[in-house]
Amino acid sequence: MKSESVCQNDETNSEINSNILHRAKKVFAQFPVLWYLFYETLSFQSLSSMLNVCFFTKLKFAFPDDVLRSAYIGKFYGAVSASAGILQFAVLPIFTKRFELKWIWRSMPLILCILTFLLVINQTIKDDTSLSSLLLVGLSFFSVKVMEYSARSYVSEMAYVPLDFESRFVGREVNGVIGNGFGRSGMSLVIAGLTSSYVNADQQILSVLSCVLSFTWLACSYQLSNAIVHQINRTKKES
Repeated sequence: MKSESVCQNDETNSEINSNILHRAKKVFAQFPVLWYLFYETLSFQSLSSMLNVCFFTKLKFAFPDDVLRSAYIGKFYGAVSASAGILQFAVLPIFTKRFELKWIWRSMPLILCILTFLLVINQTIKDDTSLSSLLLVGLSFFSVKVMEYSARSYVSEMAYVPLDFESRFVGREVNGVIGNGFGRSGMSLVIAGLTSSYVNADQQILSVLSCVLSFTWLACSYQLSNAIVHQINRTKKES
């Protein structure tokens, strides 16, 4: 009896998964904006994972003592939460009244492009363990986390507004599960491959990759912002 119930559950799960994939294929073909949102999610999570590794690697050099490092990390995430709250409830409402959402999509990765480019230049001129290098990595990772908890989550939800109910549901499932998960795990595999292939792989390589990912995120966000505007205009014409 147990084996039969297990088989039935496996068949039910496979049917559910195939049904979700079929619906996702149909919805993504109907609304191309979901593909652009998927690519944006993938590039953002990849950048976040890369900066996460860079930041904590720097901290090990700057704070060899575990207690001091833990205290610094606690203050860091406390500042991230406070800044995200201020941005979410004080800055964004004012900003969205004066500017279109597409400028938020484009300005977020542009900030990271500038910071990571400065980081590459800084580490080319100075030592990997310099204080300025730590500050730039920390500021880059700080910006990514603040955006993730405030501005990006806000505009991501707004991207689903022009879609119908089924498209919003399927799009959130695919981008939330596959996009976020694959971006993080995929970049983790890349970093693991780099560290195993290059024993002396220093922060310079990771910083260059962070800069490349920042510009990739910028390109994806720019395409996404145009796709959202097109989808809004399309929805208005159909209604």
